[in-house]
Amino acid sequence: MEVQIKLIREMKELTEAFRTIKEGMFGKLIKKGRYVVVWNSDVKKKFAEFMRARGRDERYIEKCIYYLDRFVEEIKGPEDVIAVFAECERGRHHLSRALRNLLKLYQQVLGYPKEFINELREAIPTTKTGVDLYVPEE
Repeated sequence: MEVQIKLIREMKELTEAFRTIKEGMFGKLIKKGRYVVVWNSDVKKKFAEFMRARGRDERYIEKCIYYLDRFVEEIKGPEDVIAVFAECERGRHHLSRALRNLLKLYQQVLGYPKEFINELREAIPTTKTGVDLYVPEE
């Protein structure tokens, strides 16, 4: 029985080593659902630290956390991003900024692949803000 357990462990190690070699040769394959952007209390703490380290104002950080708390639980792909924004009727601009900052955290700090993060960023709808009506006098 111990020999069988040892063989199973060695097979798992060989499989993992083969996967590492394959990814090194052909690049990391991203399968749908393989990576998940999660919003929970641990990520919330890291997010606040990340934003403070980047010199963001506390009110801005609180507003981002408020919108992420309200609308985001986990994002597996672009369709989840679209669903998050479909649920949001007001404050889409704030949600957009908060989500972009969260994705930046996942890419820069947590090491998620740029390709996956860019797929999610592209799914974030553009938001229109007010038009500047001020025309300076000559």
